[in-house]
Amino acid sequence: MISAITKTGIFILILLGIFLLARIGLYIAHYDFFAELTLFETLFAFIHGVRFDLSIGLTFLFLFLLLLNLPFKIFVSKIYNQITSWVFLLAMIVYIFILVGDILYFGYVKRHLADELLLLQGDKTFLLDMVPVYWIETLLGFIFIAMLAYFWKKLAAIEVKKNPYPWITFVALFLLFFVAIRGSVGTKPISVVNAYTSGNSKEASLTLNGVFTAYHYGRRSQNEDFSFYPQQEALEILGLQEREFPLKKSYAQKRSNLNVVVVMMESWSPRYIDSYGADLGITPNFDAFAKKGVKFTNFYASGQRSIEGIQAALTGVPPIKGVPSLGFGLEIANITRLGEILERNNYEKVFLQTSKRGSFYMDAIATALGFDRYFGMEDMPPLLEYPDPEGAKFGWDYEGYMKLFDALESPDEQNFFAFLFTGSTHTPYPRLPAFLEKYPYDGEEQSFYNLVYYSDYALGEFMKKAKTKEWFEDTVFIFTADHAMAHYQSGEFLEGFHVPFVIYSPKHFAPAVETKIASQIQIMPTIIDILGFDDSFYAFDDSLFKTDAQAAFIYSGGIVGAITKKGYLKHSYSNRLETTLDKQLALEVERRILAKAQITSRLIKENRFAQ
Repeated sequence: MISAITKTGIFILILLGIFLLARIGLYIAHYDFFAELTLFETLFAFIHGVRFDLSIGLTFLFLFLLLLNLPFKIFVSKIYNQITSWVFLLAMIVYIFILVGDILYFGYVKRHLADELLLLQGDKTFLLDMVPVYWIETLLGFIFIAMLAYFWKKLAAIEVKKNPYPWITFVALFLLFFVAIRGSVGTKPISVVNAYTSGNSKEASLTLNGVFTAYHYGRRSQNEDFSFYPQQEALEILGLQEREFPLKKSYAQKRSNLNVVVVMMESWSPRYIDSYGADLGITPNFDAFAKKGVKFTNFYASGQRSIEGIQAALTGVPPIKGVPSLGFGLEIANITRLGEILERNNYEKVFLQTSKRGSFYMDAIATALGFDRYFGMEDMPPLLEYPDPEGAKFGWDYEGYMKLFDALESPDEQNFFAFLFTGSTHTPYPRLPAFLEKYPYDGEEQSFYNLVYYSDYALGEFMKKAKTKEWFEDTVFIFTADHAMAHYQSGEFLEGFHVPFVIYSPKHFAPAVETKIASQIQIMPTIIDILGFDDSFYAFDDSLFKTDAQAAFIYSGGIVGAITKKGYLKHSYSNRLETTLDKQLALEVERRILAKAQITSRLIKENRFAQ
């Protein structure tokens, strides 16, 4: 028999031990990312991290532990002791799964979980598909949990007795829990930004844990209300006027009667593309199109998730904390729906993705945006002889391109717009037919090389077939990516958002290299500009051919920022986190970042983003 306070201490030590193991796992699994930290910075991150571990760990458990220490017979009874013990174990299991998932996720975007858990609730099949991919990690997790449960059975059986000086102990414990959960004795409770005290984002990443970030970002994202400036001032900062629909735009011009095909390629990054400076020989077709097209060298994704790239490209709405993303509520707001504009101009509209039709509600999104036809993995049976036809969890690009070609075989002379989202370059990395494995298969980056090579091959085969059609000369092809492949990169901020962007149509666009700063939220205005529509649309930024943007606005799991030619700035919406800009420019960029977040949030909530 032990005292209640002793058992409480044991519980807390186990809690901290699990978070410590997760932090060690994060450090080892992503050592390349943390390698530049000094020994002092690493030790400080581990010590400082305890503050965040205690805060989030006790947030959901403090009540059970407090009651265990109340000097009443019922709370030291065997029944309550068992209830407290097993509730604590259940919480540990949930924490373990989130922490393991966070370590795996960190490898792809170089940051902790934010509101991803909320989004994944709407696509549970995605989680199930990932279990066989990470079967080793899943198995080890279950083994650890089984061992923990065995130990826990013995711990739960230990009876407890009242504490000496019970009321003094209870009050002291209450105060300690209060301070631990708040993480501070000051006026403000602990927040993600408190991990950035040194200004070193990598040290902050090691300090934080995925449970803390997921909870705080997810909780705050539900009812975010930005009021950084008076509304009129916020509009003036962005060069907008106070009117019912401040973002309204239109291009007075003549219709071009061109077709447009947009290909958004999963995780393609300049690091792997020779025409962007690589030397891997895995993108010969893309490089040929880039040489004969308009290549943008400073183009950036708006976020780090596929849905954020699709949202930015097809609606012009930037991803913002507190604003629901496409497929999770944004579609009910008044936004520019490219499909509806195309419909008014008598265009046929087709949306394809190589993933399953319902993945992240993409089938419903296509309909909500006004597309006529939609195709997914179920509509694309294998055409090549793959070693494992089921190996590409997000579909085969070759089949996607061939389905795209078939979909453009329209029986009439109607102009068309097509959007293809590829998926083969998403993990896991399956084996390919021998003639497409340029590098030895290793299940890691060399396998990704092969998949890029395969995806480029599929693009080339599609374009060969397209060139045989009469519509080819009057079709504008736009090649870009949903987000960067951050998994094998250094974790540097710019590299995590840099993506390719090429406009290819030799008859209508002369070869050029554009170095202006540009981003995905300019894709929709650019399409409207290319097609010569005079319809009104609603967006912050203009066509790539009508503006020289000063900065690319980006979003990363609760952090907002901007990239300029002179550097970047990261902001938590509460504090400036990191910048490479000089003092005056940093102030100007910060004002634009916060004003854009404020206006976006306000217009979406008031349903005035679009008419």
